[in-house]
Amino acid sequence: MIHDLDKVKDRVKKFLETGNVITIEGKSLSIHSCSILVHSDTPGSDKLAQAIASQIATMGGEIAAAEG
Repeated sequence: MIHDLDKVKDRVKKFLETGNVITIEGKSLSIHSCSILVHSDTPGSDKLAQAIASQIATMGGEIAAAEG
């Protein structure tokens, strides 16, 4: 779990630009995703969610409620 908000925003930016995430082992992994999950029981989850939403909006992405 990454708690540094700048690092979180940087990872979201890289994911949105490349479609890749960095694994815990440091490897680049290509994934296809249309959502990012933040567990509400994680300490500071409100700040994490705000940082993620801010980065998505900055890059022209859309924040929407999950369907279903």
